[in-house]
Amino acid sequence: NVKMSSNKKTAIKINDSSASKTNDNNASKSNYSSNLLFSTPRTRQ
Repeated sequence: NVKMSSNKKTAIKINDSSASKTNDNNASKSNYSSNLLFSTPRTRQ
């Protein structure tokens, strides 16, 4: 419920457990990318 943007995708794919897993993995990857983007400027500063 915290991630508003992924709620719709999860709701659509909620019946297929494998699809839900893929969706979770994609969310984790995007979170990791976001963390890299946020941490890089801090390192440069």
